[in-house]
Amino acid sequence: MVEQKIIELLNKEFEEKYQDMIEENYRLQTQLNKAIEENVVLRSNQLKSEKARKKVEQFNSLRKLFDYDSLETMIEGQGYKEVKINLNGMHSEDTPKIFKLICKYYYNRQEILDIMDTFEQPYPNWYRTFKLPFDYSKEELMSIMDKSHKISMTNSCYFEGYIGFYYEWMKTYNGDINSQLRVETAYSNSLRIPFDLLLVNPLWKDDELFNALLKEVNKDFGKHEFYHIVKYQDLSKDQVFQLARTLKNKTHQSYKSVVIGSHPEVLSDEQVLSVFEDKISDSRYSPFHFTKYPQEQQINFILNSVNNKEIWNRSSWELLEQSTISISKKNEVALKLIKMNQQIDLLL
Repeated sequence: MVEQKIIELLNKEFEEKYQDMIEENYRLQTQLNKAIEENVVLRSNQLKSEKARKKVEQFNSLRKLFDYDSLETMIEGQGYKEVKINLNGMHSEDTPKIFKLICKYYYNRQEILDIMDTFEQPYPNWYRTFKLPFDYSKEELMSIMDKSHKISMTNSCYFEGYIGFYYEWMKTYNGDINSQLRVETAYSNSLRIPFDLLLVNPLWKDDELFNALLKEVNKDFGKHEFYHIVKYQDLSKDQVFQLARTLKNKTHQSYKSVVIGSHPEVLSDEQVLSVFEDKISDSRYSPFHFTKYPQEQQINFILNSVNNKEIWNRSSWELLEQSTISISKKNEVALKLIKMNQQIDLLL
């Protein structure tokens, strides 16, 4: 009985110590696992920190290598839409390359400036807000027409070669066209607006704006560069004829050539024809080539070309062949030429 009691006590003590050992082992294992996890996290953070440090070093190296040629190469691979703008001319070398880039890729200028921010490259705030002339509102265009007499380029290049002067003008007013239009200082006597960018503005087809344009070109000393709109806009037939009717004998030849060269059909209008009837020519390089004139004027030109037998033999029949008059009219003219030839023969 005593022996049994002793065995029970020993067993109980053994079980208690064994349980204590299990609990201690679990505690130690838990601490070990925690230490391992903390070590893994620490090592991971160290690796991340090392990677971050290397990335910073790489970025700093790239930033030192940054230049606008590499930026342009990067941009060219993006397939951005390009604006047709001539970036050469007087003082173009003094124009910041980034300004040229955001003009050329105007529709994606925000993305380009974001890249500049990434590389911590400085630029004026107005680069994000300025507008090229084809983006002006109707109100802004009307204001420009009210002050059209002030539109001027120092080098008189309205369609190309102006970027240097344009940039300086934009910089003066932080790219804000409305500020430029409001200021009445001596410097503001000139509105340096590129016409090739102005005339592609789609709002010119608006009746009110187009009438303002007609009023301007109809002035003896108006801004006749607006005649070039025929090269930049798909005007309606009515608008083309309205524009052509403003042409006068004293209008500079270059503006006449622009309108007639783009729309020879306006010569069918009596008012327009009265201005250009004496400009008729057989030169294939002339915008006033006789084949662009109405049938009656072509016939008169052919018959009047018969000055003597030598010219008649070489020229009149060729002109008749080139003409766009009807077959029946060509036959009539041919008979007249034969009679004229007979009369010349009698005189010789």
